[in-house]
Amino acid sequence: MKGIDKAKLFLVLLSIFLIILTTHLLLLFGEARKGLNSDIEMRLKLAGEMVLREIDLHRNETSSDPYFLYSLGNRLSLSRISIMDPEGKNIMDSAASTAPGKSYTLLGISGSDLKRVSAGEVIISSTYKDENGRSVRSIFLPLKEGEGEVKNILRVSLNLTTAIEMEKAVPTYYFLRVFGFVIVFVFAYYSLRGIIVSQRRVSSPESGSGTSGETGLMLDTFHSVIQSLKGKEEELERLRTQAEEKAVHIESYNEDILRSVTSGVITFSRERIITTFNSTAEKILGISKETAIGKTCDILFGSGKITQMLDWSIEKGEGISRQEFELIRRDNEKIWVGVSTSLLKDREDRVTGTTFLFTDLTEIKRLQEELRFKDRLTVLGEMSAGIAHEFRNYMGTVVGFSRLLSKKMEKDDPRQGVVEAINNELKDMNRLIDELLSFGRKTALNLQPVRIDQLINKLLMPIIDQAKVPKPDVKLYMEEGIPEVMIDEVLMRQAIGNIVQNAVEAMPGGGMLEIRVKTGLVLKEIGSRRLEIFISDTGSGMPKERLDKIFLPFFTTKEKGTGLGLALSHKVIMSHNGSIEVESQEGKGTVFRLYIPFREQ
Repeated sequence: MKGIDKAKLFLVLLSIFLIILTTHLLLLFGEARKGLNSDIEMRLKLAGEMVLREIDLHRNETSSDPYFLYSLGNRLSLSRISIMDPEGKNIMDSAASTAPGKSYTLLGISGSDLKRVSAGEVIISSTYKDENGRSVRSIFLPLKEGEGEVKNILRVSLNLTTAIEMEKAVPTYYFLRVFGFVIVFVFAYYSLRGIIVSQRRVSSPESGSGTSGETGLMLDTFHSVIQSLKGKEEELERLRTQAEEKAVHIESYNEDILRSVTSGVITFSRERIITTFNSTAEKILGISKETAIGKTCDILFGSGKITQMLDWSIEKGEGISRQEFELIRRDNEKIWVGVSTSLLKDREDRVTGTTFLFTDLTEIKRLQEELRFKDRLTVLGEMSAGIAHEFRNYMGTVVGFSRLLSKKMEKDDPRQGVVEAINNELKDMNRLIDELLSFGRKTALNLQPVRIDQLINKLLMPIIDQAKVPKPDVKLYMEEGIPEVMIDEVLMRQAIGNIVQNAVEAMPGGGMLEIRVKTGLVLKEIGSRRLEIFISDTGSGMPKERLDKIFLPFFTTKEKGTGLGLALSHKVIMSHNGSIEVESQEGKGTVFRLYIPFREQ
């Protein structure tokens, strides 16, 4: 009797243990599915934001280049990128097999979901099979024209190997649920049967041997159930490990996307704490990831434009499209950035944070400013040429009268000195008119192969010889093997000579004139190189507020200067498709950097 009671107690405890274990495994499996699904949706949202950003930055390529979406999908490792109208008809697709105007067979979402996207919502589809039999999930985003209404719909699709594994695990999940109900049923059945058998044994002691046989059968049955459960537990553990590995892979993949994308990406939590800071954001803002992560927006960026945009997005619950403004980095360098914000939402459409996308516009702004400056110089040159011609006509009359006066006077007449002074001033005016005409004249280049090192050596010697004592010391560094380049030798000698002459005149008490010439690569054009000429002096320098004006005609800091020398130098360098930069510190000197591109033979 005691042995039978112990067996019953063992079976009761074993059944309770199996019920608890099954429930625990069901919870673990559910959490694994939930976490993996959340990671996939986060990856889809991030990929969608990246594609939207690239389309916004390259609208011309998107509409004109049929391979743009295909190359963008390959770069971001996306299964497919499609642009469709609100009716679901194809406009552009990274898959060449889909013809424009063809209606899509939309899987994973319904027609009402498509209307919600047209109304401005973001929809993520369920997992479905594409035409190639791959498991795919897609995100549908509205494409707006500026701040206006939704014009088209963007679909971004991801190929999900993880979804396949989860589908394989679904039968195991339902088996565990059914197995749990079976365990409860068996526990209840045998508990009730044990009570009935016990009552019969009290009334009929001869039935002991039958009860012992039934107890053995129960033990064998539960033993086989335990073995089966252990096998299913191992299978579930394997699937859980695979799900964790896939989650780590997805997280690593997301980090690869953030590291590879050409825009800076920063994400803020609802508490305004920075949670993501990619490498491009580090380069643009000059702030390391380690410094940024975990800091609040106020601490890192102060109360400036970025903080104001974050506050506005959180308070209004809306993103901001394409704001351009000037930003001062921590190294005090001024840069232009283009910034867009969007809200981060979970699968229940709750706002969890804000995403900032940064683009460095400094180079674009510089090129725009150069273009505007070139246009202004063109207008000013044309006007200067017209004025110079008129001055020359009037000056011809003055010169004629001056000569007439000189002839009517005796050579020893003291008034001859006045006439001579007039003639000297007229010569200076004539030189100024020549410079005005040269500045206003359209530059026609006479390109010839020239050794730039020899050109600099020739122009340097007469400038130094004519310099006042004490003469500056000269350091000349020439890279070996500088090739001949196609330039206008006369104009380039004049352009470089003006800069060197200014450098010498900026050091009336002596100093150091340093000239470096070398070649470098033009990264934007394969097979192209450029001459890099650095001219620096240790003269008086100039304040920063004057640097923006030094290439303007008639701007000069010299007592007798015309202000046309550097303007002409700038014009010549620009006519060779080059660029010129200048840095100066008052009391320390000035550095000119000339970049002249050329093609390798």
